[in-house]
Amino acid sequence: MTTFYLLRHAHSQANLEGILAGQIPGIHLSKLGHQQSHALSKSDLKVDLIVSSPLERCVETIKPYAAKKRKRVLLDSSFIEMNYGEWSGRKLKALARKRDWLIVRRRPSTFTFPSGEGFATAENRVKKGLTRLSKRYPKRRILIVSHGDIIKMIVNSVLDLPLDKFQRIVVDPSSLSVVEWGTKEKTLLHLNMPTSTLAPTKKKLKDRATLGGGSNV
Repeated sequence: MTTFYLLRHAHSQANLEGILAGQIPGIHLSKLGHQQSHALSKSDLKVDLIVSSPLERCVETIKPYAAKKRKRVLLDSSFIEMNYGEWSGRKLKALARKRDWLIVRRRPSTFTFPSGEGFATAENRVKKGLTRLSKRYPKRRILIVSHGDIIKMIVNSVLDLPLDKFQRIVVDPSSLSVVEWGTKEKTLLHLNMPTSTLAPTKKKLKDRATLGGGSNV
């Protein structure tokens, strides 16, 4: 059983502007995002390995923490944001007026973004990535820095829910969700926990109270 700490990147320029960034390059953290990133570096979160989506907003999120803990960050495209195709870079308010928006919200398993990726395809690559890491690093604690929809899919899969239910899950910027991933059993330990709650303490994480992630704040 491998424990995955799923960190959504900190607040980004795309969150600030209300756009669907997807895989387009050059999306960096906002001022708030940099504050969240540095706050994380002061936490007592302890992991054995750090894996990150290669997109800038994820790498920038984890850089201060990795530097302080003297950890290498492994980039893994299995956990990159969805490819939203022609929807990438567009305002969420405008996209919400499209007829296809209801399909995205209610029947995502049937939808593929124009010139982009389907939800089912994205879910499959993410699950393969987690299974690969769990087999390679059993009984390890792995921090994965990723994106809202990707983390929602992981949580949804752990709960063994149909993909069409994953939009009910909310994952905020700079939040941490924790799952255990094994061959026969999977468990959700924490969901959408603000990293601000990870202030230095003697308590272990497991002893604490507990499109685009479902939130842009």
